[in-house]
Amino acid sequence: MSAWKISADTGGTFTDCLLEGPDGFIKRGKVLSSGCIRTRVKGLTGSGTVEIDPFPPNASNWIVGKQVRISGKPAGHVTGLNGDVLEFSGSQTVRAGDVLEVDSGWEAPVLAMRLLFGQQGEDLSFRLGTTKATNALLEKKGAPVALFLTSGFEDLLLIRDQKRPELFSRSIIKPKPLYQNVVGISGRIDTEGNEIKPLDMAGLGQAAESLVQNGCVTAAVCLLNSWQNPAHELEVEAALKRAGFEVVCLSSSIRPLIKYLDRAETTLVNATLSPVMDAYLDRVQSEIGDNPLWVMSSAGGLVSRQRFHAVDSLVSGPAGGVLGAVEAGRRAGLSRIIGLDMGGTSTDVSRWKANIELRQHIQVGDARILTPALPIETVAAGGGSICSYKEQTLSVGPESAGADPGPACYGAGGPLTLTDVHLLLGRMDPEGFSIPIRGDLAKEAMIAVAETASEEDWRTLAEGFLTIATERMARAIRQISL
Repeated sequence: MSAWKISADTGGTFTDCLLEGPDGFIKRGKVLSSGCIRTRVKGLTGSGTVEIDPFPPNASNWIVGKQVRISGKPAGHVTGLNGDVLEFSGSQTVRAGDVLEVDSGWEAPVLAMRLLFGQQGEDLSFRLGTTKATNALLEKKGAPVALFLTSGFEDLLLIRDQKRPELFSRSIIKPKPLYQNVVGISGRIDTEGNEIKPLDMAGLGQAAESLVQNGCVTAAVCLLNSWQNPAHELEVEAALKRAGFEVVCLSSSIRPLIKYLDRAETTLVNATLSPVMDAYLDRVQSEIGDNPLWVMSSAGGLVSRQRFHAVDSLVSGPAGGVLGAVEAGRRAGLSRIIGLDMGGTSTDVSRWKANIELRQHIQVGDARILTPALPIETVAAGGGSICSYKEQTLSVGPESAGADPGPACYGAGGPLTLTDVHLLLGRMDPEGFSIPIRGDLAKEAMIAVAETASEEDWRTLAEGFLTIATERMARAIRQISL
């Protein structure tokens, strides 16, 4: 057992961290998921010197040399921190009340660890839950992917299972597929795993080189009957890597199961998320050395970094929330629970009755993934969901302001979000935040949207945004309960 245990949950806006010591010592922390710490300028003490609300105590160990932003604009680097007085190299005009932000340059879980621990531990276990993959999928911010399928099945993810998203709608708008290009590969393995037609390696090589030249270096490979014999997929992987592909995901490694449509879509999702998640976890691992890094899976278990697949973490953070809600319910003597977890980008709803049941499919945005997961419904309505008026209608999400710049009230130049709406309607206490909150900036953003919508009363608009988000969450609750 490691002497110290660090548990972190990274959401779209905030990262929460818990430090447990060998003697039972427990300490909690909360930071922005951008890896920055923010405070408020109280006053000026000289050129390039300001008095601030105090940073966490351990910040002084690493803060010198880090980049400074004031009200969202670059302002040089930190040159010194003495108590509540911060010195920086920039010459930007500063006023009392401005939001001052220091970028640590680390991923948020690492920043939280440094603020709680004060140093890089020699003997620790790091456990991480994250919605990074979920948010990237909802906001369509994954890597561009080339999908390689058996020839004749190029339109597999367009036809899908032919179910209509709106049964009685006269105009069906199909969601765009996640792949950038699709390539059909000639060659076939039968249902017994025997090769009946060899791969067309010449055609494959030509297509791969063309894709790499156009900047696509991530591939998802899903061939018919590869669940029975992965030989063809392994040949394709070798050819793609020779051509210059950096990430190649094989369905026979991700989900070696018989259903071709489910296998193809799951492999595609894993491919588009792998560069995002691998880079993220590599940055965390580099800061904890050889200490073990465990990632919460969608099924509610911990997976080692070496065995982790991006598609396993789509409801990673929410899965931890479900287990926590279940434990809290048990301690309270409850046998039936509905959990609602509203984060920065999405809201997650779950139900528990007597025991935990896993499901084999989950839906995140437009993607349907084959993966063991706790029964959680995710909708794009979180505190950072952007509220706007476009095409003659009110819109909430799926885009999120995230942690950087964050909602307008965070003072870093962000857009109007649900957090601003709640703040302006008096549903949130600005003093209860761990970062400075600017209600005046939230109101400015709201008035700007109201002017675009030709609405004289911004409160009516705010109530409209709130109604949309609330109904979206209520629909998710009905989905898992009724």
